[in-house]
Amino acid sequence: MKKLKFLFTATVISLILPVFWSCKSVPEAEVYVNPLDLIDNKSSFYFRVPTLVDPDFVQRMIQSNVEGLSESDAEKIVKRIDTMYLGVTKRRKSTDFQISADCNFPQIAVKKAFSKKNGWNSDLYTYNTSLNLPMEYSVYQRSGMYAAFPAQKIACLGRNVTDMVKTYHSLAWTEEKETENAIPEEIRNWLSYDDEDSRYQIRFYAANPQSFLTVMMGVSLNYQLSFVKGKLISDPKDSDQFFMDIEFEFRENRFLLPAKAVISLAFGLTDSDIKTTSDSTIIVSHIKYYTL
Repeated sequence: MKKLKFLFTATVISLILPVFWSCKSVPEAEVYVNPLDLIDNKSSFYFRVPTLVDPDFVQRMIQSNVEGLSESDAEKIVKRIDTMYLGVTKRRKSTDFQISADCNFPQIAVKKAFSKKNGWNSDLYTYNTSLNLPMEYSVYQRSGMYAAFPAQKIACLGRNVTDMVKTYHSLAWTEEKETENAIPEEIRNWLSYDDEDSRYQIRFYAANPQSFLTVMMGVSLNYQLSFVKGKLISDPKDSDQFFMDIEFEFRENRFLLPAKAVISLAFGLTDSDIKTTSDSTIIVSHIKYYTL
C-alpha cells in the first residue's frame, strides 16, 4: 500500500498543482456535471480524494514538493480544491493518469498563465449545443501534459483531456449524452457515494485487482479477484494517521482460504481485523496507516 499511496501522492503533487492557479471562464451549464463522469474506463485504479480528509497533510505535501511555494499560497490552493477524482494505470516503464477536480478558483489571467511564454501551447475545440450554438474550449499542452477547464468549477488533466472536454460538453449542453467510455456503474457508485461520513474518506477502487494485489504484496499472485475496493479515514486523534478498510471480492470461493492466509500475513502487524463475510469476500478493516 505504501507504493500505491506514493503513486497517488506523487501524481497529485507533481502534476495537478502547478496548473491549478486559474480556471477558464465559460458559460455555466444548466445541467450539473459531476467531475467523476469525465474520467474514462481505461484506468486500472480509481481514487476519490476530498480535501476535507486531511487538508494539513495536503498542504505539507504541497510545500515540500513545490519549490519556492509559500505557506500562504499553499493554503489558498488547498482551500479552493473540493474533491479530486483520479484514474491511474501503472505500467512497467510509464504511468498514465486522468484527473478531474471539483474546484473553485477565481477567473484570473488564464491566457497569461497558459501562455507560450510560460511554455504552453493551446488548441481550440468547438462543439455545438442542442440549440446549434457553438461552444469553444481551450486545451493546453506543455511537455506532454494536457490541461483544460471546461467549466469554472472543473479542471481536467492528464490523458485524453480532449475526450474529457467532449464528454463534458455532451453531458452539459446536448441531449445525446456521451456514455461509451464511462466508468462501470459499480465503480462510479463506490466513488460517488455521498453521505456525511463519505465526505471524510479517501475512496479507491481497483478495476484491475490483480495489479493491485501485486503492488500490495510485492509478488504476482493469481487469486481470481473480481475487484478490490477500500477507503481511508483520517484519525481524529492523530493527524498523521489513517484507518484503512479494504474489501477483496473473489470470482471463485476456492481461492478464499489461500488468499486469506496471504492477506493475514501481509497485514499481520498492522493491528487490523480480517474477516470472511461471505463465501467470496474478505474484508480487512481498521488498518493503521501513517502518512509520509
